Amino acid sequence: LEEMRTILGVLRDDQDDRAPQPGLAQIGDLVDQARRAGLDVAVEAAPGEVELPSAGSGAVYRMVEEAITNVLRHAGPTRVEIDVSADADAVAVRITDAGPARPAGSARDDVLPGPPGRGLLGMRERCQLLGGDLRAGRTAEGGFDVRASLPLVPGEAAR
Repeated sequence: LEEMRTILGVLRDDQDDRAPQPGLAQIGDLVDQARRAGLDVAVEAAPGEVELPSAGSGAVYRMVEEAITNVLRHAGPTRVEIDVSADADAVAVRITDAGPARPAGSARDDVLPGPPGRGLLGMRERCQLLGGDLRAGRTAEGGFDVRASLPLVPGEAAR
């Protein structure tokens, strides 16, 4: 609805200063911000090559944004890999971080400090609303992995 209001507002007012919701085309901006914040980011696929309906494009952007925020909050400066790819039916998104740098031999923290946030829950709900699926969890190496799949046709279940 917010996107529709933005569109209608633009049609009604030539002096409207609202910007469209970010999407896949703005992932490069997120990567630049993450690098300035100290992350070593690698984008495995060119997000601009994947075409999605605007709701899906915005969902992918928000998932990448939230994953990067979580890395900065919980792991600090580390390596992050972002992969966005699509086939005829769905778009797949994967954001993986290497985890916090730890001295050799130190134990991995299984509980994040501070109260739990709602970032992963919000990502999962966003995926489900679009007929997709999200899985997230720690990697064996101590990092964190977020994987999502969204159908290219809204309302159809992603594989």
